[in-house]
Amino acid sequence: MNVTNWAVYITGAAAGLGLWQLFRNLPTVWLMEYGESEVTPELLSVQKNMRWQDGLLMMILTAMSAGLGWQRLPHLPHFLIFAISTSLLLLIILADWKTMIIPDPLTGGVLVLAGLAILFAALRGEMTWLTLLWQIGAGFAAAGLFLLIGWIGEKLAGQEAMGMGDVKLIAVCVWLVDYRKALPLIFLAFLSASVLAFPMLIKKYFGKRADDDQMSENVLPFGPFIAVATIFIQVIGPELTQIWSAYIGLF
Repeated sequence: MNVTNWAVYITGAAAGLGLWQLFRNLPTVWLMEYGESEVTPELLSVQKNMRWQDGLLMMILTAMSAGLGWQRLPHLPHFLIFAISTSLLLLIILADWKTMIIPDPLTGGVLVLAGLAILFAALRGEMTWLTLLWQIGAGFAAAGLFLLIGWIGEKLAGQEAMGMGDVKLIAVCVWLVDYRKALPLIFLAFLSASVLAFPMLIKKYFGKRADDDQMSENVLPFGPFIAVATIFIQVIGPELTQIWSAYIGLF
């Protein structure tokens, strides 16, 4: 590993520490449900009393993502968009996991970067008006799919299955990557979520009967899995596309 690679990893780790501190100082209103006007002590406690283990995990994740991005993304503007969008997505992961809220300003930041990625692709001759329409349409189609899944899940489970934060995030993430990677992105998000969802379902239906408070603790936020899938598909997109094509070829 050369000096440049070491510098990228160290910078990534430092960025992770900064993200951990940034989350502790985010405007608390960003982490509140729509219609809420009062900041609860519980919410303040979640935000301010972050464990040092969370900071260490953020440093590891940002260092790894920075290293992967530096090695796999050939163009500096593409790498910078990836690095900044990954930082925002990691903040979204932290916020949704801790509070079940995806802050709109963070999603808006990813949207801006998606616009820059599209502009960069257009300047390099990789984006035409037709592909731009496909890109926009794929994002809205993904959002519509998540709305449908949320509606069906709510009817079946009797509780919210997919929040509007997830709906907005999947659209923005599709715009950030590529419309041709929309289906692999959604597939990877659900696949990664299933790793935690299946044990929770087994516990729910075959374990001891839980009360309402315990059941609410078993709600799994989906935003982190969308974010993780988006990060991965930007750096290992060709491999994931091949796997997806092979999977589709089975049917």
